[in-house]
Amino acid sequence: MKRFFSSLRVRQAIATVVALFFLLVVLDELEKAEQANVIPPSSNVAPSLHVASVVDIQPIMQLPSLMRLGYVEPLKMTEVMSDVSGRIVLVTDSFRKGQLLNESSPLLHVDPLPYQVALANAQSQLLEAKTNLKNAQTQYDANSLVVKSAQSQLKLAELQVEQAQVDLKRTVIALPFDGELVQIKTNLGEYVAAGTSVASALPKATREIRVPINIEEFDDIAQPLLNKQVEVFSLNKLKSWHGKVTGVSHFSENQQRTLYVSIDSEHSSLPMFGENVYVQLPHKNWQTTYSVPESALTEKYEIWLVDEQNKIYRHKLNEFTINDSMVYFPMHDSQFNRVVEFPRSYLSQGMELAVKTSASNKEAL
Repeated sequence: MKRFFSSLRVRQAIATVVALFFLLVVLDELEKAEQANVIPPSSNVAPSLHVASVVDIQPIMQLPSLMRLGYVEPLKMTEVMSDVSGRIVLVTDSFRKGQLLNESSPLLHVDPLPYQVALANAQSQLLEAKTNLKNAQTQYDANSLVVKSAQSQLKLAELQVEQAQVDLKRTVIALPFDGELVQIKTNLGEYVAAGTSVASALPKATREIRVPINIEEFDDIAQPLLNKQVEVFSLNKLKSWHGKVTGVSHFSENQQRTLYVSIDSEHSSLPMFGENVYVQLPHKNWQTTYSVPESALTEKYEIWLVDEQNKIYRHKLNEFTINDSMVYFPMHDSQFNRVVEFPRSYLSQGMELAVKTSASNKEAL
């Protein structure tokens, strides 16, 4: 009996040892499999970088012109007056609103009969004065008062004839300038007195354009401005005219100065009075000028320059102009030739970026 229990314990011990052996083997295999799936760390892995799109800084030789909005000043309306009194007996075809007429175009005829009578009477008095002078010269000395009085009467008669001729000519009311009738104030058969307005007209004259310029932008314009030739464009850019700067205000109103540009009336199609137009003004040149897309400019008027190691540096633009979605600015330090196209708020001085460029330099982030 004692030998039986001893043999049983030996078997249990052997079984335990075998089980432990197999357990160790399995654990060893599992450890090897886990180690095979782990990638060993590499000492060459770079830290994570922000990706940014960059564009080249383009040097330019000539700055674009400044396009500023101008306003064609309306002319003061002029009254066409009758210089004589009488009844309107004839209305010409030119006496219509909206017609552009030449100077001296006849508009109305005042009844000429009273003025024809006045002219005939003045001519009769002139003949009588000539006769009286001739008789006085034959009867009296040339220095006598009678002769001098006759000479004065002759001079008066001549002036009366001249006045009667002018009054008769004025019975035809004509436009005193090249212009357009905009209002009709009398009609056939009506009586007009001397000094009465018969129509209102706008003269066809030089167009004067008022161009307000911000006082800060004014310093960006090439000087001197007075008498400089400029181009004027319609808002749709389909029409253009040659203009000249005729005046520059020397005071500011609402932080603005005013340029006055004139377009002479020789152009076949002039801008309308009261119309808005674009005026192209010359920009002053900087010694070294560069351009970048407008998207590269931050709200604080800064750009982020990128060096050869892709590190970025903030650059404040104290002088710049924007035209057609491009920013133009002077820069004396030429060691940078790239700029961040779309700067973000996380950018900081000296930060290294993973740059992203394209053939067109227009890739977005």
